[in-house]
Amino acid sequence: MTNSLYFWYTKLFYLSRIKISNMKKIIALLVLLSFFSVNGQNEKELERTRQLYATAKSKPLYVVLDVENSKHVEKLTKKGKTEELQNYKDLINNYNTYIKSAVTEYLNIFPSVKYITTTELKELKTKDFKTINILLRTFPMEIGYSSTLPQNSVPGSPTGGAAWFEKDIESVDIDLNNVKDKSIIEFRTYFSDDMSPLFSQPLNKLFCSKGEVFYAVRQLRRIIDDALSKTDASVLTEKSKEIMEGLKTRTLIINKIYLKPGLTEADIKSIYPYNFSLVEPADFDAELTKKNKDVLILIPIFYPAPNGYMMGAFHTIYDSNTEYVYWPNAKKCVGEIEKKHFSYYPAQKK
Repeated sequence: MTNSLYFWYTKLFYLSRIKISNMKKIIALLVLLSFFSVNGQNEKELERTRQLYATAKSKPLYVVLDVENSKHVEKLTKKGKTEELQNYKDLINNYNTYIKSAVTEYLNIFPSVKYITTTELKELKTKDFKTINILLRTFPMEIGYSSTLPQNSVPGSPTGGAAWFEKDIESVDIDLNNVKDKSIIEFRTYFSDDMSPLFSQPLNKLFCSKGEVFYAVRQLRRIIDDALSKTDASVLTEKSKEIMEGLKTRTLIINKIYLKPGLTEADIKSIYPYNFSLVEPADFDAELTKKNKDVLILIPIFYPAPNGYMMGAFHTIYDSNTEYVYWPNAKKCVGEIEKKHFSYYPAQKK
């Protein structure tokens, strides 16, 4: 990783603790990468984080599946809102299918895996939380300010920082037309008297794809492996350099829908000296579910902003063969993919 990336992480994001009660919680903005990859963490803090992952690995994993709200289904049915009803059912059924598949393939490292519903999650007690891990999807609906964060989350704030309130799938006021609402996959375990997130991965769409879910779970598995093997920042820096160098010989896969309107293949070729391929969403999604040593994947990762909208997408270059990522320039490479961004991706031009 570059020094500028470390600066960006420490200024914008910090892991915090959350309460799981009432299903309406305040969560600090979390980084995509592991806690121990953030610059400035001393060895004592790093070791504590590793121990948290080691303890978590020894406990069963409870994967929370979404469930339909029967009253909402009845309401949509009576009003004849066929399309919204189908969207609602797809939102739930597709995610449940995707997460089961991803967990089966990549999270077989826990003593056992149990699938529960959001309804069953609400019935768990503190004594239950102490003995398990939870993998679930949440929905950021409103951003606010929290004075209880342990470190600044937004540059310039003297105390506290930005945080979002989240709801679960059984809240019926989510945007079923997928205009603004998004979702987040979180891995939580019990420490410091809370069921707290060790990992959080925003999904770019409320109606998430299989590839997005696989990407999130694969990143979680890689972070757990790194923690247990005591991987440090120097290794992450080296992996970033490998990805930068890999751009010279591997094809950069780019989803057409993330390009700024009007940006053409010729525009990109005029500034980017290496191989790339503009692909349809289905082909892009397929790449996220497999390993491919011949390609690198450009992924914009979004974070929550007011009223459920997502703020600027931070460009990420993902190596699906090793599961590591490289952030080219966390200050410059934000938002829709534009022509100018391609000058920041390579390590050097030909």
